[in-house]
Amino acid sequence: RGGCLRAARWKALADFCTDVGCRLVFTLNALLGRERRACTPAVACRTVRPVPPCCTNVAGEWDHTNAEALLRTAAARQDPLAAVAFGNELGGARAIGARLSASEYAQGLHRLHALLLEIWPSSERRPVLLAPNIQVDVRQDGEWVRAVLREAPFLQHLSHHL
Repeated sequence: RGGCLRAARWKALADFCTDVGCRLVFTLNALLGRERRACTPAVACRTVRPVPPCCTNVAGEWDHTNAEALLRTAAARQDPLAAVAFGNELGGARAIGARLSASEYAQGLHRLHALLLEIWPSSERRPVLLAPNIQVDVRQDGEWVRAVLREAPFLQHLSHHL
């Protein structure tokens, strides 16, 4: 319900993976705490094509509190995490429903990276950080991806949605 993963469901997934020998990869909500920039009332975001930027642009800081609680719980339980992805198609030409600037996206990546380093000081157990988690169009998204990588040089693994 609402895209949120409840604690009981998380525990069941983690326990299942522990039992069968798999590791979890999941995406964290990079929009929590951010606000949609308002369009004028005359703009019909659901029907106008192409969708005007005011319908999809969001701004503000990422609220990491839920993500931090989940990650701390997973670490304490020694849940089998392989990787954590940040956001879900929030940048580039094919962003779905919401779009972040490369700078705002990278700010959230910095916070998530710091959390992973703090919660898992040993790199042996630390989940891999995946981003940008978009449908990359090399002709249109190169500059956005390059900007994210310039601002988040610690990012070593890129993810792509098909």
